[in-house]
Amino acid sequence: MAQLVNPQALSFHDVLLVPQYSEVESRLDTDLTTKLTKQLSIAHPVCATNMSTVTSGGMLSAMANTGSVGLLHRFMSHHKIIHKCQTFRQQQPNAILIPSIGVKAEDYALVDALVDKVNPNALLVDIAHGDAAHAYKMLTYIKQHYADVEVIFGNLATGAAAKRAVEAGADAVRMGIGGGSCCTTRTQTGHGVATLQSIADAYEVCAPYDVPVLGDGGFTTPGDIVKALAFGASAVTLGRMLAGTSAAPGEVFDVKGEKYKIMYGMSSNMAQEIHKGGMKQGIAAEGRAIQIAYQGHTEDVVADIVAAIRSGLTYSGARNLVELRDKAEYVIISTGGMRESKLMEGA
Repeated sequence: MAQLVNPQALSFHDVLLVPQYSEVESRLDTDLTTKLTKQLSIAHPVCATNMSTVTSGGMLSAMANTGSVGLLHRFMSHHKIIHKCQTFRQQQPNAILIPSIGVKAEDYALVDALVDKVNPNALLVDIAHGDAAHAYKMLTYIKQHYADVEVIFGNLATGAAAKRAVEAGADAVRMGIGGGSCCTTRTQTGHGVATLQSIADAYEVCAPYDVPVLGDGGFTTPGDIVKALAFGASAVTLGRMLAGTSAAPGEVFDVKGEKYKIMYGMSSNMAQEIHKGGMKQGIAAEGRAIQIAYQGHTEDVVADIVAAIRSGLTYSGARNLVELRDKAEYVIISTGGMRESKLMEGA
């Protein structure tokens, strides 16, 4: 029968950080510089995730303007991926470029082409269940042939998986399975781990190797991001919180006087229809499509999120993300506490 591996897996809603004594006079005194990989640093920990309704050419540039990165999605032809990377390199030659790759046979040729033609700062090995032999095969290929190209590896859910990835050569691990707003993996398959717990478990095994942990999925507020950073994340990759902004792909449309954009999970029926010609027989959809309220200019939205993260640091008396991890304390809250914190519908 199934075995219990952890009696309690904490989610963002389950915990609150406890306010600490602080000598930080202003949130502007905080430093949010952080590691994205072993060698790459960014000005703040907010990144745009590699969904086709979140990060294409426009989001790459918008996130670079904020001092961070967008992770280019892979759901297009290899020719288009190369072209978008080359265009971005021409527009912002000093910015960080990280395209996503899959793990199929044809993706090995894409790796070769990307390294040869665009010289990416890193590659994101992107697969729904990263703790799999064919994903590690791709990681090994990159490290054996292009040792200087850093690799972000994911998605993963457990500390054990994170350790396997690090020992195989990953320069950062991305943690989170089933928590995304458009992801239905947990209901469709019964598998997943609360993203906050995945981050915490990965940090324990990655910290001794100086390998950054990236959180992915389940973020609905800046407060969730602060919690993730306190539990060990170096950065987060956002989908829903950026999908409704100006730089995200897709047209703005009107419904009863309100503006919206469409966002869909990359394993949804809609994604399969648009990018792969339909859902293959025997494959179940593990995502959905949703309407996202239009939020305005991407840079402004990111600035608001970053400002809230700075405030979060001051409540823990932290001037930077390392101090936040060292100083943060938390409590596990009840359903009443969740309601009081406006974390439940109807609160």
